[in-house]
Order: sequence, then C-alpha cells, then structure tokens
Amino acid sequence: MRSDDLALLLLRLNLGGLMIFHGINKLLVRHDYAPGLVAHAGYPAWLGYLVYVGELLAPLMLIFGVGSRLAGLLVMINMLVAF
Repeated sequence: MRSDDLALLLLRLNLGGLMIFHGINKLLVRHDYAPGLVAHAGYPAWLGYLVYVGELLAPLMLIFGVGSRLAGLLVMINMLVAF
C-alpha cells in the first residue's frame, strides 16, 4: 500500500465517521427536524429527507469505498445546503 493510498483511506474514514454520527443522531433523536426545517423555509418537506442521504448513505459509501467520488459530491452538496 502506498502512502497516498493510506492517506486517502484515512480521509475517507474520518469524513465518513463524522458524518454518519450526525446522521444517526438525526435519525434516532430528531427524525423530523430536517423535513420540518425545509417545510418551514417554504420548500416541500420531502426534500428534507435528502439530508439522510447526505448524512447516512454517502458516509457509508465513503467508509466502504464504494462510489467515493459520488459520495464526496453528496457530502459536499449536503454541507453547502447546511451552510
């Protein structure tokens, strides 16, 4: 294993781990928070469920290394919307 492969693995695991804990918290504790926030802003509430894609599905993809570029794009979009 080359050192840059190891560095990319560590980055994927760190970002995926941090994001998935936020997603699990929203799913278990505040499961209606994101859809309610989106609906309050005047958008359809179903768009709020895309938060779970960006905070649960994309981090799992990053951790397992499946579609890492797509997962990174999903996380980036999720963070831009959150910002």
